[in-house]
Amino acid sequence: MFQRIENISNDVRRILKIVDTIKGEPIGDVATYKFDDPEIVNNFRVLNSKEAKYYELKLDLRQLMLFKKANDIGTEKVVLQTIIGIDGDVTTRISHAFADNPITIINDIHNEAIGISVKFWESLVSIVVKLGQTILSTVTNKK
Repeated sequence: MFQRIENISNDVRRILKIVDTIKGEPIGDVATYKFDDPEIVNNFRVLNSKEAKYYELKLDLRQLMLFKKANDIGTEKVVLQTIIGIDGDVTTRISHAFADNPITIINDIHNEAIGISVKFWESLVSIVVKLGQTILSTVTNKK
């Protein structure tokens, strides 16, 4: 767990270090984003929305996903994690302790969650296909 916290913290620090401009204005060594300094953190916490918008980070999708994952996983102990990618890849991670001594109800909950996820993706793809067919049919019938 400590390794996960350190890794995610280092990833966040790297993101903050690569942000070297705010609205096109150079800010040098990005002192504005040194969140290891409690005084700077406290200053950010009390900004009103207009002031905070000025310092808003422009993050790409990869960086946003890192923050989402950090928030989703937190510091909870993860025994089973399955990631179903948009490309169809499925990745499952199982902690050694759980693999050596599995608990049936955890396996059942995990399998049910995977089933729900797969059904969601099937529904989403079905909706997109039907939408595409409707648009194609409409365009073809207008000719």
